[in-house]
Order: sequence, then structure tokens, then C-alpha cells
Amino acid sequence: MMRSKYYFRAISVLLCFVTGVTSLSLTAGAAVLPDDYEYDYENITYQDLGILEDQYDLIEPVNNLFPVISPNSRYDVYYPYFIKGSHEEVGEELKSRGMTDGMSIVPPTKIKAEKFLGYSAYGFNDVVATVDGRAVKAYMVAANAIMAGCTAELTPFCIAFTEALGDSDYLDSLRSGFLTPMMYVNGPAAHQIGIDDTQGMTTEESNIAIGRFMELALINFTDIRRDNAFGHVQPLVVAENDESCLNVGWMPRHVEKGYDLNDTVITASSFAMWGNNVTPATDLPEEIMKVMAWDITEKNLGGLGGASVEDNANTKRLIFITESVATALAAKYKSKDALENALIENARRPLSMRAYAYYYANGDAPTESFKVVYNKLKLIPSEDARSTASPSWMNGITYASIDTVATMTKGNTDIIVTGDASRNKTQVIPGGPSVSRAVKLSDSWDRLVTSVNFFPLETFRLQPVGKTITPPENVLSVLTNGTYRILDPAAGATYLTRAGRVCYDPASNTLYYYAYGASAASSVVMDSGSDPTFAAYLTNLGYNSSFTVKNGKLNAACVRFSSNASKLNNNTVALTGESFSGISLTLHANHFGPGDNASAANAAGGIARDGATVEISDTVTSYTVDLDDTLVMGDATDAAFVRLSGSTVTVDPTVKAGTTAILGAANDDGTYRTMTFVNGGDGTYKVTYHSAGTLSGTLTNVYLKGTFNDWGMTDAFEKTASDDIIIVTKELAAGRYGFKVYKAATDEWYSGDETFTDTAYRLALHDDTARDLTLNATGGIYEFKYELSTDKLSVYPVKSSREDMFILSMDADRIETSSDDPSGYDVLWKIGQARNDSTLWEAEPDLHVLSYGIHYAPSPDSITAYLNRDLFEDFGKHSESVETFTYDFSEMSISRVYANYTFRIRGIPLGSPRYGVAYIRYELDGKIYEERGEIVGITTIPNGYLLAHRYE
Repeated sequence: MMRSKYYFRAISVLLCFVTGVTSLSLTAGAAVLPDDYEYDYENITYQDLGILEDQYDLIEPVNNLFPVISPNSRYDVYYPYFIKGSHEEVGEELKSRGMTDGMSIVPPTKIKAEKFLGYSAYGFNDVVATVDGRAVKAYMVAANAIMAGCTAELTPFCIAFTEALGDSDYLDSLRSGFLTPMMYVNGPAAHQIGIDDTQGMTTEESNIAIGRFMELALINFTDIRRDNAFGHVQPLVVAENDESCLNVGWMPRHVEKGYDLNDTVITASSFAMWGNNVTPATDLPEEIMKVMAWDITEKNLGGLGGASVEDNANTKRLIFITESVATALAAKYKSKDALENALIENARRPLSMRAYAYYYANGDAPTESFKVVYNKLKLIPSEDARSTASPSWMNGITYASIDTVATMTKGNTDIIVTGDASRNKTQVIPGGPSVSRAVKLSDSWDRLVTSVNFFPLETFRLQPVGKTITPPENVLSVLTNGTYRILDPAAGATYLTRAGRVCYDPASNTLYYYAYGASAASSVVMDSGSDPTFAAYLTNLGYNSSFTVKNGKLNAACVRFSSNASKLNNNTVALTGESFSGISLTLHANHFGPGDNASAANAAGGIARDGATVEISDTVTSYTVDLDDTLVMGDATDAAFVRLSGSTVTVDPTVKAGTTAILGAANDDGTYRTMTFVNGGDGTYKVTYHSAGTLSGTLTNVYLKGTFNDWGMTDAFEKTASDDIIIVTKELAAGRYGFKVYKAATDEWYSGDETFTDTAYRLALHDDTARDLTLNATGGIYEFKYELSTDKLSVYPVKSSREDMFILSMDADRIETSSDDPSGYDVLWKIGQARNDSTLWEAEPDLHVLSYGIHYAPSPDSITAYLNRDLFEDFGKHSESVETFTYDFSEMSISRVYANYTFRIRGIPLGSPRYGVAYIRYELDGKIYEERGEIVGITTIPNGYLLAHRYE
């Protein structure tokens, strides 16, 4: 229906053959203007010529000379005519005056302009807008529309764009010439006349014609001449599919901006580059969002390096999403606003990338060092630099936690549902600010457009779509599908008289009913006669979830944590608070432990799988939680987020994104079955189930067990900023200790047969109950660092029992090209005292560096051996591999709170192997120290503290 334009114009051509001579005679009589046309040019109208409404294009002036009106706002001339000449002469003259884009134009006559303006709400001489200080009249807009090759019904859209040019902020954004003007349209009139929103929309005739008008409008209404080193493209016009928006539960963009659903609106925007054509290969909404976030980090206005610190995160963007992708996204993000919030949180760029581009890819490159620029960017509020989890798309190539900066700020993103609805595409287009204007139609609009074979406007008006899924009132009407009906197996009634559990398997379209007290399930395959609303309702409850029924009506719903390892994520956000009106709701993790009935638990939906999640709309704020035992409240970052009263949970979704809360029920072994709530800040929150967790927001259910704690569970690993790294810090006297790592959630012991003194680096552990790791401790405080994803353990003495022990830090954030040797890198070292006692540093100690260098290792596996060597002299045995460098004490400094010395190793060659051990030997206050640390890459030296071995 929305594609009626060419269909009905084809019908019009066909009718010409049917009406035959009559139509041709009328056309012939109106094809040439009368002789006095030139002398009555101001007053004659197209109606005076007696032509058909759709035949004004056939008018030709006497002697083929066109008296044309002014298309330029500098010249208010329409009578006497602006210029006169043949079609070719008019085009050449306007081109010579700089009033065209260099291509052929249609001569803009007064009669034609009058016809065009008949579709708009403006009179011939009305001022449409003041642009660049000049009044732009309606006839000038019509003149440019005619020149561009527009048809008359496009005139109101051209006028609305001209009104947008009157916005000084928008106009100023176009002055540089590197932004291409762009327009998208919403509303029934746009779809009525066929402004395209499908595949290839930018090449559709009407879209192209309006785009050319936009170019001519810039030429004739402003002083802007678009040009740059590589030329420019013509402005583009697209349409949003308003109906598709409603289908997925989102509002069209013009409605988000305050217009009514059935207003027709243009939004004038611009773009700097045509974006990637990204094709998400998943229907998981969070993963699609992250793919879009990755694409956003790649698309900055003016380039990542060129963007100023004020503008970097303020890039305006237009995002195209096809309906199929929008449908998947809307399962989690209930509005475009919620999607934008999620993108802002996830579309973060590593600060190192931002600093690199700003330093090396900026036309006005800073004169300061890279390190200084990095740290300055880190402190600028508009960059929003902070330590976060590494972006998902960088997993495996960087640290779990890194410094990142924002690439988006709120309110700078227009999300448009458009394009081929059957394709899975997204496209991010950076550009400038946007401004919206309502399209003002003539009172005669419908009469005029239907005369040229468009459907009436009423055909394209939309009604708001309620997307909240609500249950049907009567189960009986649902279960009857014309062929069979689910009956109570015991009572044989015509409806479900006994309470029971109803669940739905969407894969097989089968509805199951378990009557209480009955061991067997009744089932029915729902056919096309079944109620689709009910099927959708049950489907959105998620895997193994169910309703209970009584006397034929639903009376309770139970959302369960999945028992299926392949379906761990249960997304219920399509169900809102309204969906459970009059129906009690329970969030249940079925549990099977000692004394429990396993078959009963499985019949109720299966044993909840560890790590299963449920995503819930934040409109669902109160329900019952069931963990098969008494509930207790654990840690919460905001006490208002989740409150527990008996078994009733109340959720406050107004807390900030990322707020967490934990509740649980005790297991017999000291662990807890837990539900961890995390507020998404996007209209949803997520609840994660763990079968053997803790109620702590900092502790884990992984324990360090050994002879130092009688193999007990007193030393739980603690969480860190990285989801993958957990630590235990423990003070040990000198001695020999056996130990293992114990995972309480899975009852697994991880160990190996290594024996080491004080320090072990990334020992690979395996599920092993037979052997112990052995630590020969010289005494002091030790940190045990465990990597969950790799099952590797590192052990470091972080503080000696001797007060004169010192530590070394190699700082990954402070590596830069050497000023002494442009082909190499500098590595910044810090030496500081191991305890936080600034009084010892009020007087500068006597520090003397004896020697330092790098021992290159052939592979990562050989690094541990070098780290574990007891004597500095061992390095001398490999002197052929050791390189030492000059050093510079100009960077030496003392911190007042945590005292340290800072200095550099200069000129590490760029061609160095990526693996090795850096070492240093120095004398401090009459004592000699040695430090060693791993190099895992020339530009990636891990932060951390290493023991300084003392030599008397």
C-alpha cells in the first residue's frame, strides 16, 4: 500500500489509452501558452489555461522561450521575469551565475511554481524562512524544487527543509563543507507519496529529487559552497518506517521528539561518512547492541585524532536499523532511549587508542610528550576517562580492566528503523546536529495527490500499538482449538477444575498441563486456531517457566532459572508489570540437595543451572523469591535497590546503572544458593543464580586451602576490578606449606606438583585432588592471584617482615618512544618502599643504580625460569643475551604519600623479541637490591609489585 506511487501512475497511463482522443485533445489544447502569456505573466494562472491537474508538466511557452523566476534569495524577481530563454539557454545562464550544481535543470516558470505551491500551506510570496540573513520566499523554494526535477507533491518537504536551514546552529554545522546534508522523514504524507524506506532507498526517484533540491537550496539560499579535497556527494533522503517501529514496540523518531504519531515531519541532519554495512549474525539483543557499540567506536566526526577534547564524545550520529534487527533488540531494550543508554555505557574506546590518535593523527599535534598527553586526556571531564572492563570486542588482546574514554553522550543519537525489513543490517553514520520541522500541507492536499493517483492520506494514518503482553482471562478459550481440549484427567470436566501447572514448549508449539496430584501430563499441539497472545505470553516467561490455573483461569506465574545449559539466559522483559496484573509472580531456582525429591524438582521445571540468568523489565518491582529455603539479604551497593521481607522482594529501578544486590539461602557446606541482582539502567535488570556462591559482593566461592589454615574455608579469594582475577592475601611465617585451590561451587580441587620459594609466576593448575602445591616461604605477606579463565596461579611476597625491603613497579601506562633513540622505547620504572610510611622518606636516601638490563627469553614458557633464579649472577651466565643501556635521572621524583623513585631505561630496540625479563640492581642506604619482572610485549609491561631481593 505504501508503494502506490508508480503503480497508480502506471494506471493513469493505461487510462490515457482507454480515454483515447479526448485526453489527447485536451493535452494538445494546453500544450502551448497563448501569445499574450509574456505580457500577462504576473496574473495568468495554470487554471486559466484549462489543463488537467496532472498535465501541467506539458506546458511549453510560445517559441520555446521560458520566462523563469528567481531561484536565488539575493534576487526577489518573478515579474517581470528573472531571465528568459530556451531550455538550454536558461540552464546555461543560471549555471554561469552560480545558481545550479552544474547539471541540467528544469526551467522554473511562475506557472509551474504556482502549481507546486498549491500542494503547500504557503502563498506564492510568503516568507518561508530567514536564511543567512535573507528572506527566502515560497516561490524561490518552488523554483529550486522545479530545477531539481521534483514533482509537485514533494514541495511541502522542500519547504520544511528550507525552514530547517533557518536554524542557525544547523546551518553553521554545514559551513565547513565536509558534512553532507541529509534528511529523514516520518509520517503518513511521506509514505503516501512514496518517499522510500526500503532497500536502495537513497536511489529512489523522489528521494534523489529532494536530495538535489537540498543541494540547490544551499547554493541559492546560503553562501555555503560545499567542497573539499576529494569532492562531495549529493545530499541524501531516507524515510523511517513508522509502522515497523510500532511493530517492535518503539516510537518513531518524530514522536520521540514531541510530534504526534500522524504528523508528517522532516529532520534535517548531515553526515561525515557513509557507515559500515554491519550484519549481526545473532538474535541475542545484548550481543547485537555490543556489535553496534563496536561500530560506534570506529565512527567519529572528523576522525578519532582530529576530534577536540570538547567534541570527542559529543559526536552526533544517525543509526539505521532494519526491522528484523530492531525486533531482536526490542526484546531487551524497550525503547530507543533504553538502547541509547546501553550503547553509551558499552561504546567506550581504550584511552591508549584515543591518546595515540590524538597525538599522531591530529593536524595540530601537541608539543608535549605522549605520556603527558595521555595523562591530560585522562583528567579532562569531557573524555569521561575511567577504569572499566575491556570492551567485549577486545577480549584476548588486552587486560581485563583498562582505561577507557566515552564515545557517546546522551541525546546525540538518532535511531531510525528503515531499510529492507527482511534483512539484518545496522549502520552507524556520524555527522552534525539535527533539526526537525513539521511538513505543512495544503488544505487541498488530498484532492491534489489523489488526482495524480496516490491513495488518500487517511490510508496511511497509524494507530498506537500496545506492546504489553497480557494473559487471556479464561484458559478454556485458549486451550480449545476446534479439534480437542485439555481436560482434567481425573475429573473429566470440560475445563480445568483442579489447580495445575501449564507450561508451553515453543519449539514444538505444545502446551502441557500437570494437574496437582497427577503424575502424567496432558498435552496439546496448538494449531492456527489457538490464541497467539497466550502462546506469546507463555513463550516470554522463558524456558521451564509456567502458570498455575484454577477453575479454568490463570492465577499465578512462575519464572524459573533455566535447567538447560544451552538456554541459560531467560529474557522475560517483554512482560511488564501490567502483564502480571491480578496474577502472583514467583522467581524460582529449583534446587536438589540432600533429602530433596529429585523427581519432584524435575517435574516442577528442572534443577536450576549454575550461572543461569533472568532478565526482567524494571516495571516488575515486587514478587516472591523461592530458593527452597529461608532467604537472607547479602551485600548491596545501594540498600534501596533490592529489599527483602520474608520471601517478598521489592526492587527500586531508579538506582544508578550497575547497582548490585545479593540474596540467598544457605547450603549445608557453608556456601549459599544466591541470586545477584544488577540494574542495567536500560529499563531492565538482570538476576543471576549461583548454586554455591557467597552473600558478599567482594568474596568468591573459591578458597585457598592448605596446611596454613588446616585445610579449612577461612581464606576465600576476593573479587577484583577484573572479572577474571581473584586474590587472597595471607601472612605466613617462614616454613614449608602444602596447599590447593578449592572451587566450592563445583566441589573441584585445583593443584599441581610444583615446589617453589616465595614466588611463582602463572603456574598452570589442573583438577587434581591427589597432589599439593608446595610453598617454601621465607616469611612475610604473600598475594595469591588466580586467573579463573586459565586456571593459572601466581604467588608474590608483597611485603617482607623486614622493614628495609623495597618493591618495584613497572607501569604499563608509561611507555613511550625514546627521546634518545627514536627507533626504541623507554620503560618507566618505579622503586618505592614496601610499607606506607612517608616519614622514612622525608630525607632523601642515598640511591645508586649499579646495573640493569633485559634478558630476552625465546618464549613465554622460559620466563618463569628466569624469574625464579635465586642469584643475580645467574644472568651473567647468559651475558650474550643481556643488553644494558644508559640511564637518565632527570625523571627522578619523590612522592610524599607513597614514596618512590622514578627513572627510565632508555632505548629498548623496536626489533626486540616480545618476551623477556627486565632486571635492575641498585644500592640504597648501604644495602644492595635486585628486581626482576616479566616483559610480555615491548608495549605491554604488566603493572604489579615485585620483590626486591636484599644483598648485604
